Amino acid sequence: MFHQFLQIVRSGAVQSQFEIAEKLNISPEMVVQIARDLTARGYLEGAAEECSPVETSGCSGCPAGSACHSSISTWGLTEKGKKAVSV
Repeated sequence: MFHQFLQIVRSGAVQSQFEIAEKLNISPEMVVQIARDLTARGYLEGAAEECSPVETSGCSGCPAGSACHSSISTWGLTEKGKKAVSV
């Protein structure tokens, strides 16, 4: 599933966590957890860990800025992530 997630991110289209969840047949909350795990492992970079649908103060450092609306996360592949999906 991690590989599929990375492929979706590689596609370059801005995806809401709900769109990714639908594509992977998982919950939106699981999408966030997978993204955090992949970020911690060095495959992803991007949206701030503090993002919260209720609280927007954690979004000040997020690359998505005010366009996020808490349901869209902007993730990018690190070099490690790019290598993982090029296999």
